[in-house]
Amino acid sequence: MSRRSGQCGHIEVSGRWYVVRFWMDVLGREERRLVREKICPAKGPGRLSESERKRKAKEIIAASGT
Repeated sequence: MSRRSGQCGHIEVSGRWYVVRFWMDVLGREERRLVREKICPAKGPGRLSESERKRKAKEIIAASGT
């Protein structure tokens, strides 16, 4: 697992939310699982610009320990 370097993730719209998708290692195994985390609403208050979404996605991925 240590041979895998950092990730950028993939930002997409899922329903009413922008989400970031990325791979997370499964402890004690060689496999990974695809994880989705909400970033912000797609419309209305709380919506972020594209650069803010990218920054927040990187923060979410770093906080997950991936």
